[in-house]
Amino acid sequence: MTKFLNLWFLKKVYLKPGTKKLWIHTSSHQVKLDVLDYVHSQSAGIFSHGKGASCNVLSKMQAQNYELLQRYQDDIYFERQTLLVLLRAAGKLRNAVLGQELHAMLIKQGNEDDCIASSTVVHMYGECGLLTDARCVLNDMPYRNAISWTSLILAYTNHGFAAKALECMKLMRLEQVIPNPVTFICSLRACGDIRTSTECLGIHSEITKRGFDKDPLLGSVLVDTYSKCIHLLEAQKVVDSLPYVDSITLTPLLVGYAECGFLNEAKHCWGQIIKNETIFDKILLKCGLKACVYVQCLNWGREIHVEIIKRGVEEDLPVCNALVDMYIKCCSYIEAESVFDQIPIKDVVSWNTILHGFGEHDLVSELHGGLELMRHTGVSPTAVTYVCCLKACENVGFSQKLHIEVNKLGLERNIYIASAIVDIYSKFGLFTDALKVFNNLSNRNSVSWTALISGYADHSLGEEVMYFLARMLSEGVPVDAVTIICCLKVCGDKAALIKGQLLHTFVTSEGLERHPCISNMLVGMYTTCGLLQDAHNVCNALFAPSVSAWTSLIVGYASNGLNAEALSCLQTIHLEGLPMDPMTFSAILKVCGNIGVVCEGLKLHMRIVQEGVERESLVGNALVDFYAKCGFFVEAQNVFSKLSSASSVSWTVLITAYACQGRYLEVFRKFYRMMEQGLEPDKVTFLSLLTTCSHVGLVDEGLKYFACMWKGYGIAPNMDHINSMLDIFSRAGQLNNASFILDKMPFQPDISTWHTILSACRKWGDVELARQAFDSALMLGENHYVALLVMLSIYIEADL
Repeated sequence: MTKFLNLWFLKKVYLKPGTKKLWIHTSSHQVKLDVLDYVHSQSAGIFSHGKGASCNVLSKMQAQNYELLQRYQDDIYFERQTLLVLLRAAGKLRNAVLGQELHAMLIKQGNEDDCIASSTVVHMYGECGLLTDARCVLNDMPYRNAISWTSLILAYTNHGFAAKALECMKLMRLEQVIPNPVTFICSLRACGDIRTSTECLGIHSEITKRGFDKDPLLGSVLVDTYSKCIHLLEAQKVVDSLPYVDSITLTPLLVGYAECGFLNEAKHCWGQIIKNETIFDKILLKCGLKACVYVQCLNWGREIHVEIIKRGVEEDLPVCNALVDMYIKCCSYIEAESVFDQIPIKDVVSWNTILHGFGEHDLVSELHGGLELMRHTGVSPTAVTYVCCLKACENVGFSQKLHIEVNKLGLERNIYIASAIVDIYSKFGLFTDALKVFNNLSNRNSVSWTALISGYADHSLGEEVMYFLARMLSEGVPVDAVTIICCLKVCGDKAALIKGQLLHTFVTSEGLERHPCISNMLVGMYTTCGLLQDAHNVCNALFAPSVSAWTSLIVGYASNGLNAEALSCLQTIHLEGLPMDPMTFSAILKVCGNIGVVCEGLKLHMRIVQEGVERESLVGNALVDFYAKCGFFVEAQNVFSKLSSASSVSWTVLITAYACQGRYLEVFRKFYRMMEQGLEPDKVTFLSLLTTCSHVGLVDEGLKYFACMWKGYGIAPNMDHINSMLDIFSRAGQLNNASFILDKMPFQPDISTWHTILSACRKWGDVELARQAFDSALMLGENHYVALLVMLSIYIEADL
């Protein structure tokens, strides 16, 4: 008869810390177990001690008596409750093998249909990372409750599969299972991980419906999720609705405001934190200093520094390191060095912090000096130190010197150092050296492969990129989002479209198509190649709508003259409730200006003012362009005057706008005003000037600006500049000069060139030159309709 082995009595027996002997009987043998550091807990039981109580029992059973348990497993029977405790412990220990054995025992004893037992198995598999097994167990359950679904949602969230976690939440709703607060917390974490504000709003609504909206913990998680999704208004509403807020609730909102550049709101949050917290921990201080870095507010950082001194923690080493980091990232190198020098005993983190700061800001000489001083003071550089230094290398000599030093220290096989060396050599185009280091690595991971692929991608070597990607896959190395992004860099034109489509297929098979950066690059690739429906399909497939992806699609539609489709994308952005960034505002305003949709443009301007981004150069320039294209020059000038700093780009936008409207006097006035302010014109500025000269017939002025561009500013003329000069000469009847430019131009003439010449020949009656232009236009193999009409008119007018 099967003997009954009941380990559950351990929960009811108090064993003092130390080694105890526990004898467990089977039919013919005794199994001796050592139970170490077992601590009794009444209601919470063994499981509440995590890797303490039950984990020790389980580990000892597995380590010392595995063979005996295997030999006599048919004679051993675990009480159901004991099995559940051991399953939880297996999950805590991440011991998948033992968890599977216990699961098999659970099935053997007929408990597989038990909802609580199966939920525990789902949780165990989730903690061990066996997500497929966890899903299978859940699917086989005859009845699923909130605990079983939450166990799977938690597993997906913890292992980075946020989209799958939210899919489970939807399935849970379909089964009409009521979520509990833990379910909501896990789902909100998933929303924050993939920045999906739409799902977050839905879950928030459900939380309110269930009456959990005043729960402090759920409130904190909601604030954190909204802040990550850049829905700061909603986050602030949650804070205002809670009966009590502490630093845990306010810190994510502080970071969210700071990341978006809202200085006043971030400082207000910090003021509330200071008011509520009497004791400052290191994490809180680091968050405050990080916020200063995000908004680049040195004075605020100084205020926090004063607060640190007031609270007497100015000598705390982690706090000092955070201060050094803040000062150097806010470009106050003197204050950073001052704090650094006052640290009594500098650890390697202190040195790495200041060296990393020097490297990030390209202070190469300071980086070299700091590394030498670090060695001189007896602190040995670590792998992190060398990685920081290698990333900041601006010349081959210093990187090779560091490489030699790393070899002497025996660190050349450190995966992160080797990857940094591969990265720097490939960035300099030294692919032979990069491959030598790469091939010497015994275990290459995704970081090292991506470092090599990234270098080839930066040099637009598409064939090599695809070759090494194929090798990476053949070696079984997992490809992550960073690798795919590097590969997509070389698929941005029609010549590489097939490679891009193959990558898209691979991305879809790996479940990476919803990654924001990847989807943005895919949209950009398809719009560049004119495959706008494919680009639209990528946007529609996104689990969490991305404003960046839709903005890329808007730009693509606008570039191809499909302005109505671009405006329909704006409606989608509104319907999804997506926050608009400066790029989005700029793209939509351009569309409104192109087709004269004044009403929509005015609405956008109102929203821009509400969000406080009117003075940003990108948005301001777009507003100037919109108003000028619509003929509202007073409004365009008003917006221009409000720009915080009018750059050469801003002036060029205004000059171009006046040129498009034929207001040539204003074009030249604005150009000279721009020159007076010491700003340098660019190729777009000169194109506007040449276009104006062409339309007004100012040949000498056109020649002067053309010579100024080339000889005065070193800007090589492109096809548009040359076509403008041809137009200037053609309109003035100087066809000899136009022919001279045709003979000397460094490019092959395009269809616009020949259309310009044909129009001039018709105006001035030059049939011979017209024939040459017409024949050349036919050879381009493009649409000949315009050329045929003009040539026919020339023959008719010449009676030929």
